[in-house]
Amino acid sequence: MKDNPPIPPAKDVFVLGPTVEPPIPTSEAEMDECPDPLVVHYGHATLSKIMGHAASSKQSEVFGLLVGRVFKTPSNKLRTVVHEAVPARHFLSSTSTYVRVSGAELVRMDAEYHDRYRDQSLFTVGWYHSHPGHGIFMSRTDKNNHAMYQKAWK
Repeated sequence: MKDNPPIPPAKDVFVLGPTVEPPIPTSEAEMDECPDPLVVHYGHATLSKIMGHAASSKQSEVFGLLVGRVFKTPSNKLRTVVHEAVPARHFLSSTSTYVRVSGAELVRMDAEYHDRYRDQSLFTVGWYHSHPGHGIFMSRTDKNNHAMYQKAWK
């Protein structure tokens, strides 16, 4: 009979909890006149935080989560409002063309989100990462990662 492997301490174990679907409130007025069905809004402070994170590492990519809300306008347009960014602090590897974050860092980021924003009815609405010196584009990996955050809002 084989011995069972030791169970790691609880802090090293990620347990998937229930999926929480927050209700989508309706905004009282159009958030903008853009005809696109999906638009993302963010404030200057949030953009500055993301840009500061990217500028802190000009030679290698950085990564973070975006926290916010989704609204439906009176004309049924969806609007994502990003209220805050949760930057990754530690990377398994990061170069000018690649960033890799450990599961432990993702758990830390999720815990930071829960500790700071969950009571504000905010949730993770997406992610960001930099492309230092390479401009703005979606690589194949970016598209695959983005698929994890897609939600068919109704």
